[in-house]
Amino acid sequence: MKQRVYRIGFLILVSSCLGCMTYCIHPISLVLADPFQVQELELKKLLEEGSVVWVDARLESDFNQAHIENSILLNEENWDAYFPNLLDAWDPDKTIVVYCEGRSCDRSKEVASRLREEMAVEAIYFLKGDWRNY
Repeated sequence: MKQRVYRIGFLILVSSCLGCMTYCIHPISLVLADPFQVQELELKKLLEEGSVVWVDARLESDFNQAHIENSILLNEENWDAYFPNLLDAWDPDKTIVVYCEGRSCDRSKEVASRLREEMAVEAIYFLKGDWRNY
């Protein structure tokens, strides 16, 4: 009986070590994807169709240094000043995609959420990743 307990303990230890090593090599997020995070394949399709309105949620100084061509600056700091620019450029047949600095930036998610709320439009997504690829 005692030997069986040791064997089971050993198997649990080995399994745990292998699981930890696997996670270190290839971490998998257990968090479900946000339904409003645009997926790469969907974004490629939208770009091919020319049906994207880009919104830059970064600071104005970052926008002035570089941005996606024809993107519209809109962030929480200057919402009232720049929101009319988006309304002027918005086409109901196009999808709004908001981006910011990269994977660790949540500005795009926050701006996209506020836009969905204020515009009462569901086709507003955020890009999680490097905007420089576009």
